[in-house]
Amino acid sequence: MGIKDTEVSLNTTEFKLFKKEKLVFGKKPEDVKGDNTLCLDKSVTVIFGKNGSGKSTLSKRIKETFSDECYLFNGFDGIVGEKEELNAVVLGSKNNEIEEQIKQKNSQIEKIEKEIKEINREIEEYDENGNKYEDNLFAKREQATKIYSNQDAKINRFYTDSARDIKNLLSIPNYNATCFKSDIENKKRLSDEERNNNKELLKNSTPRHAPLLEKTDFDPKKLSDTVDGILKKA
Repeated sequence: MGIKDTEVSLNTTEFKLFKKEKLVFGKKPEDVKGDNTLCLDKSVTVIFGKNGSGKSTLSKRIKETFSDECYLFNGFDGIVGEKEELNAVVLGSKNNEIEEQIKQKNSQIEKIEKEIKEINREIEEYDENGNKYEDNLFAKREQATKIYSNQDAKINRFYTDSARDIKNLLSIPNYNATCFKSDIENKKRLSDEERNNNKELLKNSTPRHAPLLEKTDFDPKKLSDTVDGILKKA
């Protein structure tokens, strides 16, 4: 939108000095119909009036209309940096706005750096002084890993010991921890009926005993002498 095509609506109550309904840029009064329009057709226009007449309000309305094309000077508070030093003076309100944006970005960077520092404190083993953390996530993970390793070793010992006991009890050759693990994975829970049947089977079964050998007169020395005599004759 060109500046010559721009109109700014005026409120006669708000702009007491002008008593017009709209402001037009770049056109002469004779080119505008009606008496309710204020024309600014000069390269430089000076508007003056007493306090409260609407000068500052009009300036703000013009800035709102032209946005980035218009810069509004409203005292030195808007263009002097917070240090109030000579080298802190910026050229124009736009630069001062940029300075404020830079401050906001720096504040955001500081916040992010603080968050990163907190995260690093949780995941690193040692602090910046070389001291080992005892209560961060790294330490808790290390402790959990140690507990897991101990429990895993206990389970493996249980597999090995159980396999050895079964091998010795049932005389199963080559039965080891791997076989025991496989048996656990393929285990089957007995039903109540199966358990009762097995109990009855054990209860009613008659234990078998090996027959006793009859006592005989056995002389090892005599047997040894007999064997020697046979070998000498051979």
